Amino acid sequence: MLVNHHLDSIAIVSAVLESLERRVIMESREVLRTMLDHSGKSRAEISRRIKRSDSYVGVLLARKTAPQIDNFVKVARECGYRVYVEGNGERIDITS
Repeated sequence: MLVNHHLDSIAIVSAVLESLERRVIMESREVLRTMLDHSGKSRAEISRRIKRSDSYVGVLLARKTAPQIDNFVKVARECGYRVYVEGNGERIDITS
Protein backbone atom coordinates (compact mmCIF):
# COMPACT_ATOMS: atom_id res chain seq x y z
CA MET A 1 0.00 0.00 0.00
CA LEU A 2 2.82 2.41 0.87
CA VAL A 3 4.56 1.64 -2.43
CA ASN A 4 1.42 2.50 -4.41
CA HIS A 5 1.06 5.79 -2.53
CA HIS A 6 4.70 6.59 -3.26
CA LEU A 7 4.24 5.80 -6.97
CA ASP A 8 1.12 8.00 -7.07
CA SER A 9 3.11 10.85 -5.52
CA ILE A 10 5.87 10.43 -8.09
CA ALA A 11 3.32 10.48 -10.92
CA ILE A 12 1.78 13.71 -9.56
CA VAL A 13 5.18 15.42 -9.22
CA SER A 14 6.11 14.29 -12.73
CA ALA A 15 2.87 15.68 -14.16
CA VAL A 16 3.41 19.02 -12.39
CA LEU A 17 6.98 19.27 -13.72
CA GLU A 18 5.83 18.48 -17.26
CA SER A 19 3.15 21.15 -16.98
CA LEU A 20 5.68 23.72 -15.75
CA GLU A 21 8.07 22.81 -18.54
CA ARG A 22 5.34 23.30 -21.17
CA ARG A 23 4.47 26.66 -19.61
CA VAL A 24 8.10 27.86 -19.67
CA ILE A 25 8.43 26.81 -23.31
CA MET A 26 5.19 28.56 -24.30
CA GLU A 27 6.00 31.71 -22.34
CA SER A 28 9.56 31.98 -23.64
CA ARG A 29 8.35 31.66 -27.23
CA GLU A 30 5.64 34.26 -26.62
CA VAL A 31 8.21 36.65 -25.12
CA LEU A 32 10.47 36.11 -28.15
CA ARG A 33 7.56 36.85 -30.50
CA THR A 34 6.68 40.02 -28.59
CA MET A 35 10.27 41.27 -28.62
CA LEU A 36 10.56 40.57 -32.34
CA ASP A 37 7.24 42.30 -33.11
CA HIS A 38 8.16 45.38 -31.08
CA SER A 39 11.68 45.58 -32.52
CA GLY A 40 10.44 46.09 -36.07
CA LYS A 41 13.22 43.78 -37.27
CA SER A 42 12.72 40.59 -39.23
CA ARG A 43 13.54 37.15 -37.89
CA ALA A 44 16.20 36.80 -40.57
CA GLU A 45 17.80 40.13 -39.63
CA ILE A 46 17.98 39.18 -35.94
CA SER A 47 19.36 35.76 -36.90
CA ARG A 48 22.12 37.37 -38.96
CA ARG A 49 22.94 39.87 -36.19
CA ILE A 50 23.58 37.00 -33.77
CA LYS A 51 25.68 35.29 -36.44
CA ARG A 52 23.28 32.46 -37.21
CA SER A 53 21.53 31.27 -40.35
CA ASP A 54 18.61 33.39 -41.58
CA SER A 55 16.12 30.78 -40.36
CA TYR A 56 17.55 30.45 -36.83
CA VAL A 57 15.03 32.65 -34.97
CA GLY A 58 12.15 31.00 -36.80
CA VAL A 59 13.47 27.62 -35.71
CA LEU A 60 13.71 28.86 -32.10
CA LEU A 61 10.04 29.83 -32.22
CA ALA A 62 8.99 26.50 -33.72
CA ARG A 63 10.88 24.24 -31.31
CA LYS A 64 9.10 22.28 -28.65
CA THR A 65 11.81 23.18 -26.15
CA ALA A 66 12.70 26.45 -24.49
CA PRO A 67 15.65 28.27 -26.04
CA GLN A 68 18.95 28.15 -24.19
CA ILE A 69 19.35 31.23 -22.02
CA ASP A 70 22.37 32.52 -23.95
CA ASN A 71 20.43 32.43 -27.23
CA PHE A 72 17.39 34.03 -25.60
CA VAL A 73 19.61 36.84 -24.27
CA LYS A 74 21.26 37.38 -27.67
CA VAL A 75 17.89 37.73 -29.39
CA ALA A 76 16.63 40.04 -26.65
CA ARG A 77 19.69 42.27 -26.97
CA GLU A 78 19.35 42.53 -30.76
CA CYS A 79 15.67 43.41 -30.34
CA GLY A 80 16.63 46.25 -27.97
CA TYR A 81 15.76 44.51 -24.69
CA ARG A 82 17.73 43.67 -21.55
CA VAL A 83 17.35 40.49 -19.48
CA TYR A 84 17.56 40.52 -15.69
CA VAL A 85 17.56 37.98 -12.88
CA GLU A 86 16.04 39.20 -9.62
CA GLY A 87 16.15 37.76 -6.15
CA ASN A 88 17.32 38.37 -2.61
CA GLY A 89 17.03 42.12 -3.10
CA GLU A 90 19.34 42.08 -6.12
CA ARG A 91 18.81 42.68 -9.81
CA ILE A 92 21.49 41.28 -12.10
CA ASP A 93 21.68 42.25 -15.78
CA ILE A 94 22.62 39.15 -17.78
CA THR A 95 22.37 40.88 -21.16
CA SER A 96 25.96 42.16 -21.30
